Amino acid sequence: MPPAKIWTRLKQRIAFPLRYRRGRRYLRLLSEVEQRAPLSIAEVGVYEGVRAREMIELAALAHDVAQIRYFGFDLFDLFTPELLAAELSKTPLSRAKVAKRLAQSGAQVKLYQGWSQETLPLFVEEQAGRALDFVFIDGGHAIETIRSDWQNLERLTGKETVVIFDDYYVDCPQLTQRFGCNRVLEELDPSRFRYEVITLPDVFKNPEGDLRVALARVWRR
Repeated sequence: MPPAKIWTRLKQRIAFPLRYRRGRRYLRLLSEVEQRAPLSIAEVGVYEGVRAREMIELAALAHDVAQIRYFGFDLFDLFTPELLAAELSKTPLSRAKVAKRLAQSGAQVKLYQGWSQETLPLFVEEQAGRALDFVFIDGGHAIETIRSDWQNLERLTGKETVVIFDDYYVDCPQLTQRFGCNRVLEELDPSRFRYEVITLPDVFKNPEGDLRVALARVWRR
């Protein structure tokens, strides 16, 4: 579907307005959710909970919203200013504020506060091997953090699971030595997983050089 039509449909269908003039790739993320109609969604990097609410509402176009399970992972109240540079990240809202926003959706929502390297292994144990329908990885941007998030959530992927990675950096060789999902995807076992970049990059002007950010999708063979 052409991006303009996706934009129009999404603006009409979800409660929170889309303000992605500098993040058009998120339109593709939401389009993927609408097309795949997941019943279980895991998001690493909840930030303010706006995209979480949008994903839930789009999934609810195909299901009773009370059946949708959303799992969100972030530092929330534990975030510190020092992490802004270390993880090339953004300061999230408090857990209480995000919980209030998502409670209005009517879905089954569970938020995990803490380092994903610690909360995700516990979550994997809780799920007892049940595959997730949809995963969005957009937490800390350091390679080690993204690699850890993937290694944990990979254990909850099945043949029908779709995993979307944010922060695939295009033509940014210096940045990808420390940040982004590029190296993590390059390390995938090609006999087990495939990946593809699914959006044109959003371009962010920077005195040190433009930052070009795209989404990538991973699925099992």
